[in-house]
Amino acid sequence: MSALVLCLMALASSVSRGLISVIDRFQMGIKKQDITIVNFKNNLYTFGLATLLAVVFLKQDIWPMLLDYKIMLYALLVQAVAIGYSYLFKSLTVAESVVASKFSDLLIPIALFASSGSFSPSSYLISILTTVIVFTLMITKYDRSTLSGIAIITPLLVIQSVLSPILTSGYSITTNRLLAFTYCTIVFRLIIVLFMLFAKKTPLKGQKLQNKESTAKEVLIYFSRTVLTLVAQIGFTFATSGDSSLAWILLNITSLYGVVFSSFILKEKLNAKAIVALVLVSGLTVIKAYFG
Repeated sequence: MSALVLCLMALASSVSRGLISVIDRFQMGIKKQDITIVNFKNNLYTFGLATLLAVVFLKQDIWPMLLDYKIMLYALLVQAVAIGYSYLFKSLTVAESVVASKFSDLLIPIALFASSGSFSPSSYLISILTTVIVFTLMITKYDRSTLSGIAIITPLLVIQSVLSPILTSGYSITTNRLLAFTYCTIVFRLIIVLFMLFAKKTPLKGQKLQNKESTAKEVLIYFSRTVLTLVAQIGFTFATSGDSSLAWILLNITSLYGVVFSSFILKEKLNAKAIVALVLVSGLTVIKAYFG
């Protein structure tokens, strides 16, 4: 799969995850909803929609895949990162989460080189430049919450970047196999969250809605999140099926898109520096994708 296709898939995943980050911030940070319950409902609804689509479009025997430990590990990594971001949005705004996700860009190319021998000096230069831009223009404070966010999400993203190409290598031969891989990942993510739910003994009725308007709003939120999760997961699986550190840069500017979306949806303050950072980081990445 070409580098440009990998980057387009990464961009689709990144934009979708940017919107998901706004929903996460609203549910976990503003409404203070339980992380496990939110992740369970999201995975349950995503599984339902993915199953309907799989019945119609998927032409691949998935049963052998459901016994593959590689897919189980891949799903565990994806879900761990999702939980990590959920904890970030408990205490950080969408803008503040940029630092936590971007810091890993300095380590991911090195980690990919250590695991696969693949290293692009120009891509690493982009990693350095985009990280410096974010730290210079986006950071407003260095407090315990920000440092904790970096400590939580950076190791998860680095480990994921190293293992993802290895775990997807046997399934990146055809598009249909990658789609089947994605569906099985969704199945295992639901199973993982179910275990978390039972381990924490979290009651599903822990959050009561006040009225029909609240019910309709929650349905809309979860439906939107379900569609976005499918797009994000499919794009992410394709993007991480190759050794493209540039694709990882696109994947890790999720929070930058989230900053823009949150300013319109959640009315979180977006200053001129944040806009400049978004334009510069996106511009540098696109230039590198087209001109190598």
